[in-house]
Amino acid sequence: NPTGYFGPASIAKANSLCVSTPNDADDEGADDGDDADEDDSDTTLQGEASLDSFEVADGDDADDVEEGSEDIVVGELTVEFTDGDAEISRIDLALEVDSGNDGDDDPWKVFQDVSLWVDGEEVGRVDASDEDEYLDEDDGSLRFADLGIIGKEDEEITINVAVTVNDSVDGAAN
Repeated sequence: NPTGYFGPASIAKANSLCVSTPNDADDEGADDGDDADEDDSDTTLQGEASLDSFEVADGDDADDVEEGSEDIVVGELTVEFTDGDAEISRIDLALEVDSGNDGDDDPWKVFQDVSLWVDGEEVGRVDASDEDEYLDEDDGSLRFADLGIIGKEDEEITINVAVTVNDSVDGAAN
């Protein structure tokens, strides 16, 4: 059950979602030079990773979000794996809008899109203005899939969460 705290139960669940990938490297001997056309972007993961740490923090620009803002970093997810490498292929995020007592708290009326960035490179983007994109409209949750974020053993990864806000947001306090 959601408690707002990432504790032992959450770590256990996250670890259960980490799956190791077998090493499919070709062990048949020397390179014959015919591999020039092959894609070298595939990364072979080593070991059976465990999630060592997961932290959530406000982004550096979280206080500067205004109507019409584009790709403002509002959150940072920091993860680190031990005992092996891991691939993060999916992240679900919940957007929360503080509209005060009389405003509208529907995130699709506030946000145009939400994007994820690693080392200055965009790894995912979701159309947050489309109500149908939300997994659960009540809690504002969106799913990012096919991310392909590789976490090497004992290396910290920071995933920046950025938002683009509509030009006109009526009734939203933040």
